[in-house]
Amino acid sequence: MHGSGLAATYAFLAARSNSASSERLTQAYRAVAQQIRTHLADKGLVAADLATGAEPGVHREMLSALGDMDWAAYARAGREVGVLFSWLRRLADAVYPNTRTENTKTEPELPEGGRGR
Repeated sequence: MHGSGLAATYAFLAARSNSASSERLTQAYRAVAQQIRTHLADKGLVAADLATGAEPGVHREMLSALGDMDWAAYARAGREVGVLFSWLRRLADAVYPNTRTENTKTEPELPEGGRGR
């Protein structure tokens, strides 16, 4: 398996898509995981059927696909997801400009073992 970045992020989203504290959060985690799969499938980095696969099995398949990538493809996938997240953040800032506080402008704390404060 490759470095933990993208795979760890996806694993976190997949886990939270089944265990978030509210239905709204559960749906948000599912939507982000779906966007990652769709984006990477559109770029030809993962199989097209991962974009439409059913949960929870699709999560296992996606993590397997990430683990099977060579380092160059994995690095490209990580960059592509970074671009996607940047775009989603700009969209959220445009749609909800007054909801960001000074605390949310700093790097968020990540799950245990992740990069953070």
